[in-house]
Amino acid sequence: MTTTPPVPPYPAPYSMCSREECQERQRSGEISIFESKWQPSNNNTSNNNKPKSSLSRALAGGPPQKQKPSSRRVVDPHFAMTKYRRSAAGMDSRVENARSLEALECCLSQLEYILCFQQQPPTDSSETPSLLLFPKQTLTGTVSFVEDRIRAIQVDMIVSQRADARLQYRIVKCHILILYLLGNAKKKYEPKFGRQALSAALTNYWDDKEQQHETALDDNILCLMTLQQLCQYILQQHSYDTAAASENNHSDALPSILDYYRRNTQQRKLADFPHFQWALHLVELAVMGRPQSLLRQLVECDVKLGRPSFAILCRSCLAPVVNTLRWQALEQYNISYMKGEKVHYQELARLLYFGDPEEAGQFAHVVAGLKRHDDGDKIVFKVGPMKNNKQQRND
Repeated sequence: MTTTPPVPPYPAPYSMCSREECQERQRSGEISIFESKWQPSNNNTSNNNKPKSSLSRALAGGPPQKQKPSSRRVVDPHFAMTKYRRSAAGMDSRVENARSLEALECCLSQLEYILCFQQQPPTDSSETPSLLLFPKQTLTGTVSFVEDRIRAIQVDMIVSQRADARLQYRIVKCHILILYLLGNAKKKYEPKFGRQALSAALTNYWDDKEQQHETALDDNILCLMTLQQLCQYILQQHSYDTAAASENNHSDALPSILDYYRRNTQQRKLADFPHFQWALHLVELAVMGRPQSLLRQLVECDVKLGRPSFAILCRSCLAPVVNTLRWQALEQYNISYMKGEKVHYQELARLLYFGDPEEAGQFAHVVAGLKRHDDGDKIVFKVGPMKNNKQQRND
């Protein structure tokens, strides 16, 4: 049984955004739905608000008309968050008005909650129908807001020199979740920019050389860095787009990760980093061409890593290449011992780690081009090479 995490504490007014910026954005209309509230408009005069007599209504003609509540959206000082400014102008004022570490933590807690559980802000009163005044936001719209405010947090941490490893780790987790949630929304979201933001967040984790990091956090970050680079390596090796392959060229990724380990772990032993060791083992499996073993590691990582929540993060890092790994495994099975054989969907699901046999059969038929048997629940492997449909398997 799953339970919804508690709502973050109610922020104090102007704790996540200065009063000056709130006033400026109210004037310019730069108000996100996630940091606003509705208030009655002042356009109606006091005479208009007085109830009319029956004679007045009769002289006006027609039955009384229902008046729609006149309201406007205004900045809510409790939930307003500093907006990311792309211009370097005014950096001195940013240093002066940089938020405290406590304010940044509060802001990130609100963003995590919005991203995971709340795509529609609550209303102050039950008299205000939320579906009319606060229409549900799309996932891409929600992510756009979250990413902008995370960039503003990063700027405040840089200009105020308030580096914090735990806060950076939480930012890394947000970027991984965003990439996972929007992995199939390529027409509305560009994964390249998401990967760049994740790479920057992972690198920023090591910025504060004077801060004593927790070994467990260092282990997690090194593991996630390795998995991110492994994902890019697989995308490069099996991309149908030569331009994307050139862009995703990460042949030096593993040496750079090992260099991070050498420079930032203060000569601690590799045995102190079990998650990092596990990720390096996955790299080894990928280089050796053992996709089925790599898939098994992802399925069993809850037990191997000992932390289900972190295992979800790890699987999310490699989610873009899971179908590519399945296609590789299917190709190897076809070459080795299944030429022309009929295989049940259930057995195929076991081999390729699908939860649903029908989904496994659909994958083999559509992506790999294997024919369905007349029985309806079997796939017929080819005597020759399989169809090399790279575009469909990456999608």
